[in-house]
Amino acid sequence: MTEEGTGSGSGEEPAAGPTLPTPPAPTLIPSTEPTYTHEGDRHRLGYVTDAFVLSDKDTGQTERFALSDEGWRQAWGAFATKEPAAARGVAAVYRGAPTDRGRTSGLAVGPDGWVTATQPRRDGVRAEDWEPGRCQVCGRTPAGPFTFRSNVGMLLARRTYSTRASLCRDCARGSFRAHQYRNLTQGWWGLISLFMTVSYLVSNVGQIRGAGRLAEPSPVVDEDVEKKLRGRPLAARPVAWLTVAGVVALVGWLVLNQTGATAPGGALNPTLQSMDLTSADSGLPSRDTVEVSAGYSGGAYVVTMKTGDSAEVLDRVSSTRTVSSVRVEVSAAKATAGSPEGLMGVRCVSDHDSNKAYEFLIDSDSSTFLIVRSEGENRQVLRRGTNAISIRSDNAVNVVTGSCDGSASVVVLTMSVNDAQVATARDPGGYHTFQGMGLFAGTKDGGTTWRFTKLSMRRL
Repeated sequence: MTEEGTGSGSGEEPAAGPTLPTPPAPTLIPSTEPTYTHEGDRHRLGYVTDAFVLSDKDTGQTERFALSDEGWRQAWGAFATKEPAAARGVAAVYRGAPTDRGRTSGLAVGPDGWVTATQPRRDGVRAEDWEPGRCQVCGRTPAGPFTFRSNVGMLLARRTYSTRASLCRDCARGSFRAHQYRNLTQGWWGLISLFMTVSYLVSNVGQIRGAGRLAEPSPVVDEDVEKKLRGRPLAARPVAWLTVAGVVALVGWLVLNQTGATAPGGALNPTLQSMDLTSADSGLPSRDTVEVSAGYSGGAYVVTMKTGDSAEVLDRVSSTRTVSSVRVEVSAAKATAGSPEGLMGVRCVSDHDSNKAYEFLIDSDSSTFLIVRSEGENRQVLRRGTNAISIRSDNAVNVVTGSCDGSASVVVLTMSVNDAQVATARDPGGYHTFQGMGLFAGTKDGGTTWRFTKLSMRRL
């Protein structure tokens, strides 16, 4: 069995104590970092390049033992003395395993990943050929070949762990769960690591499918030992799935922002423009002429028409984006209930320079609504009517909405007031693309003051 990288990823458990048979020595893998193969509540047993080591997890102190047969027996005896419960738990597993015959058990690593019993290691620890079909972790049969891999991402660096061994059904599941947990919690952090982790997750699933074809391992061991060999199920490890959820959310957020999907007009954001006219930061200009005064005052954009039979339009258009189907909306009210009669509404602008637009207008005094086609100085009324139920009178706020659908040969126009549809109109020779929105303020006799609070444009 080979375990590349640091830490234990094979699902192995400690074996017998001082009064029980010494378990096989671990597979020795060249590594600059300690590799731990057995773990108790406080101590871990493993090896480095030139010694077996027993480490205290609390204090960090490490005992070293010669990298030899006798050194392994001493190291195991020290571990079993300090962690008797862990030693007893795995002792049952090795009752059916080959006995230690004075040589280090298990397969050692050669240049090709495997060595035979006749190949001694340079450090003096001899390898003993494991009986074919027997698990290299617990010694039970039947067993089959498995390879599991995991990745640890470190932003600008990464480390790969792998377990390649002949494993029984239980130990294969334990190794699988250990590697998948590492992938799910530590594998994502880096661009290359992100793709490698996905690859390892998929390949490990393909490997573990072979465990289902193996018979139940023999001899049968205690239930607690069996659970330790199998490892904790991934479904019972919430940290793994919380990490995955966080990674998915982060990647989704990055993709949506980089593609502009959540930007105004993006695939997931139908709002093309939105202006809060209660704030002077919205960008509409202030002016004061003979015919009109306009500017921000008292939490609204206030437009006063000074002369009779006049109108003012203020458009906000895009020079780079046009759409075929939009909805425009404006919120406004007369400044006072006694303000002179006039019209207000919203514009769906097709071409600002030539004043091509559809206008959706209301007169709150007479409860009149109009759908108008505008081009240059000319205005053609496409639909006129009254609706005293939907249109609020005096100085109440009215929300006027106009939908312009130019996706077909005949343009379809729909008008709503305060969320209630009041009229539709069709324009066979109409405008099929739209680049912006605008507000409309008009007066009949002069002196009408309108207070606008919101203007928006959305894609249908």
